[in-house]
Amino acid sequence: MSSNVRQSVTKLVPLLERLSLVRINQDALERVIRCVEFSKQIDQIDPNKLINAKPMISPSAENDNKCVYMRDDLVEPTDRVEIVKNAQKLVEDYFVTPSKHKHYSDL
Repeated sequence: MSSNVRQSVTKLVPLLERLSLVRINQDALERVIRCVEFSKQIDQIDPNKLINAKPMISPSAENDNKCVYMRDDLVEPTDRVEIVKNAQKLVEDYFVTPSKHKHYSDL
């Protein structure tokens, strides 16, 4: 199974690098392969045996009918002019970061 996972992940790496514009080094590649191998354990579970399975935890464990509200976000006003002053370079009002990769239009 390990070599099959390794081949699949290694085959996808160039596409992922191109789409994300991020280089994946050998350590990251090994970590991704280990994560995929770990997640493959789910394939060994027989779903027919899970009929009576219930979640171990629930955010509303006390009362399943109770609404669980998220916190209210505090909105702070921002000044676009002040924010843009932090940019070294702007293109069409977007921040531009240095990159050794090709521009997305060149891919």
